[in-house]
Amino acid sequence: MERRRGVGLRLALTVTIGFAGAVAAVPVATAGQSLGAGVPAWGACPAQVAAASPSIQCTTVPVPLDYRKPAGVTIDLKISRIASVNPQQRRGVLLLNPGGPGLAGLDMPAQLVNRGIPAGVLDAYDLIGMDTRGVGNSAPVDCKFTGEQG
Repeated sequence: MERRRGVGLRLALTVTIGFAGAVAAVPVATAGQSLGAGVPAWGACPAQVAAASPSIQCTTVPVPLDYRKPAGVTIDLKISRIASVNPQQRRGVLLLNPGGPGLAGLDMPAQLVNRGIPAGVLDAYDLIGMDTRGVGNSAPVDCKFTGEQG
């Protein structure tokens, strides 16, 4: 089981790195800084995530509830970041997706660091994790089912 998970993490990282060139750099901001629209204000993570790495930061970002109505109702997703350790060499971000459905990924950046991700990756990229819709620290899903329908 552990071997399969390790292969899965390597595959996810390989695919993510492969698409990294297509990802635009995200402006960096700090908590308390005056921010423009769309720029996250990074701060403390939930305790269980913060315990995995002292350098991990979190924020909440609004996303459309219905992507066909981007200006409509939004929900909040919790995302995390371990920032590039060498900002002068920073090329962009690696957005990490835990797969699923239903898997939390807020701690994925810390997992990769703790497993020994290459220093060159940590120099060049911010590692971004997330709890997807309805998972972990992101907005819950409510399908409006009653107990009788379940």
